[in-house]
Amino acid sequence: MDDFVFFDLNGVLGTPIFDSDSGAYSGYRSVETLLADMDYFGLDYALVSHFRCLYGNPMRGNELLVREIRDSQGAERLFPCWVLLPGSTGEVPSGENLGRALRENGVRAVRLAFGPYNLPAADWAFRDLMKVLEDSGILTILQFPTLGVAVPEREDPFLEMLDRLLSRHSSLDIVTGGRLRGLYPLMERYDNLYLSTEWDSHPDLVEDVCRKFSSDRLLFATPYSENARENSGLPLLTITYAGVSQAEKRRIAGENLAALLGLEEDRLAPIPELPGRKAFAALRAGHPLEYGVVDIHAHAGSWSWEYKPGTDLSDLLQVMDLSGVDQVCVNSTEAVLGGDHIRANAELAEELKAYRDRLVGFAVVNPHFNNCPAYIEHCINELGFRGIKIHPRTHRCALTDPKYRPVWEASQMYRVPILCHTGQGQAFSEPDQFHEIAPRYPKSIFIVGHTGETFAGMLQCIELANKYENIYLEISGWLFMNRGFLEFLVQRVDVERILFGSDYSWIDLRYALAMVLFSRLGEREKQFILSENGRKVLGLGGLKQA
Repeated sequence: MDDFVFFDLNGVLGTPIFDSDSGAYSGYRSVETLLADMDYFGLDYALVSHFRCLYGNPMRGNELLVREIRDSQGAERLFPCWVLLPGSTGEVPSGENLGRALRENGVRAVRLAFGPYNLPAADWAFRDLMKVLEDSGILTILQFPTLGVAVPEREDPFLEMLDRLLSRHSSLDIVTGGRLRGLYPLMERYDNLYLSTEWDSHPDLVEDVCRKFSSDRLLFATPYSENARENSGLPLLTITYAGVSQAEKRRIAGENLAALLGLEEDRLAPIPELPGRKAFAALRAGHPLEYGVVDIHAHAGSWSWEYKPGTDLSDLLQVMDLSGVDQVCVNSTEAVLGGDHIRANAELAEELKAYRDRLVGFAVVNPHFNNCPAYIEHCINELGFRGIKIHPRTHRCALTDPKYRPVWEASQMYRVPILCHTGQGQAFSEPDQFHEIAPRYPKSIFIVGHTGETFAGMLQCIELANKYENIYLEISGWLFMNRGFLEFLVQRVDVERILFGSDYSWIDLRYALAMVLFSRLGEREKQFILSENGRKVLGLGGLKQA
């Protein structure tokens, strides 16, 4: 048995439970359901807040939280985290009354949710509250509205407020997340600022924080946001497969949170009988996978939008070795974002020469440039690319535009797959455009990236895959970070039409692997998705058996 104690910063009661059989919700999460989920993933303890806090006066949810934990079996594994507001309106206790309420109810941590309550990004609104929290030694989690969303707004007002709070309350420990270009300068300045894995899936975040700061500054947390929900395996795998020491992994998994809450070590012993400890023992031990994983969707190169720690091919290869991934299909980040695709493709092709046995190049084609057929021929026959990547949103060109005809024709001519970004509700990116394209080019190989990226988009893609034999669905991105969505898809589409993709270096490869590895799919289904289907599409052969 491993000696990891996973202590979750973000357990949530009262959330709606998705039923993969029906595609609807079957009820709300009880303490028993939460504990069963913790057992499944192998989590020992959790800091817990209540979903009902976000839909009315938070004290109603806080009181319900304390009552439900107190009356449950397994209460010793759960620690209450209240959701609070500034006390000036009288909606929550303030001053000495708040301090007394926190002590009497055993509350060691609180959460401030700015979005649901339209809280101002102004430190003057929180001065009295922060003083009580600091004096009481309460861990404070700041949940800004820019966190856990696909397209965040400007963070400047919240970062400026965070700067002032950290400066004025130097003994108050604060946890948050977000874009690293804004957070890292604050982490350099204030040692009472911590990051959690609750909101962000930055590649190599664990390694980067350990290298630049310390493993003491990062906390394990299950995501519950617009982007990802209730799959504790996602951040868990980024820890157990990280390129850091076992001691650092243990601190991030649970020791850091226990210390910040002031809990005695003997109160947080590992719980050996958890089902997840046995079922996922190899994953917890960080043993390289034996599926022969093929990742059909990854990017090489840094991102202008924000800092991502692991973006070079050397970073990718290290993660592949750590996790046991055989081959990855890569395309140029710069070209995808709308930069100089001709130079970017050529530079990537040169880099790939040293890694032909591990990395497969996909050429990014910008449809707005002339001589497209000749350029594609150059990419495939001279530069050695084995697939084509297109991004209708960033290149601002609908899939039904005639400018994409050379791409469809090239797929038929050279028998190479086309990986296409899709996103229901995104400009130029609706997946149902393939109803016009797929039957016209029956010998083309279409990989529908992200499977539409929303639940409604997934429904469009299910219809496509069941109607056209040349359509494959690729599962990277936010959609399948929602627990149960992958199982929903597999029940409605031939599993041999589903391809694993990570969207590395935007998303950590290990985070993406966990979507499949911690799902409730059978081993044979996981084998098809993680390996065999990708090998078939790429013509790699040499299938591995799980």
